[in-house]
Amino acid sequence: MNIQSLLQVNKAGMNGNQNNLDIIANNLANLTTTGFKAKSGAFGATLNNQINNQEVPLAATSNQMALNTGLIVGSDIDDFRQGGLQTTGQKTDFALQGNGFFGVRDANNQLLLTRVGDFKRDAQGTLVTDTGLHVATTDRIPQNQWPQGEMAVSANGDITIQTPQGSVAVGQLNIYQPRSLNDLQPAGNTMYQAQGGAVQIINGTPGAGSITQGALENANVDMASQMADMISTQRAYQLNAKALQATDNILNVTNNFNQ
Repeated sequence: MNIQSLLQVNKAGMNGNQNNLDIIANNLANLTTTGFKAKSGAFGATLNNQINNQEVPLAATSNQMALNTGLIVGSDIDDFRQGGLQTTGQKTDFALQGNGFFGVRDANNQLLLTRVGDFKRDAQGTLVTDTGLHVATTDRIPQNQWPQGEMAVSANGDITIQTPQGSVAVGQLNIYQPRSLNDLQPAGNTMYQAQGGAVQIINGTPGAGSITQGALENANVDMASQMADMISTQRAYQLNAKALQATDNILNVTNNFNQ
């Protein structure tokens, strides 16, 4: 590997560690964001630079070797582990324990998935998010015809409304599960979209999550581990910076010899 290649390796290392620091900073900034899932960087080696017999002397019995030319940080990986629950007492706040996601519909009627359940009923009586997106439910009665009264949601999502005449079953708050968590793509505001729309309603099925009314799921960011990762990443960045400086010094010395 020549000096120029070493510079590229050092540069790639610094860029990769900077990207990782950005991810950690984003995690820490969302420490108190409801339903936020911590992210981590996917590190990978860049294309290998093959070493052959013409470049360095190798023993006749040796295997062909290769040197990688640095690292990159690929797409962020979401950590979907359970966050702690915080009791709010609000009847339209919901938290999921275990597997699954709530569903909401965007302006184009596309289904988005989220773990954030801070919902409310709008002026038409429709269950919506705090930004006005419709919450996905399976309705026995159209939402704009739901009676006035206190809403109750069971652990498996059954929605009833208590009226002076008694309890009225109006529908189900759906719990969705994608075919694979790897199919989920971030859609902003702690929401995700499943590639190809491969999701299913899992209410009441084995392994489905349960709904807790009057609570929200906290972010699952572990501050202690994030701080430890930040320190180690900073050290790695500094090491790459020093190696880059040393390589640059060697290159300067080499250039002076050629003068």
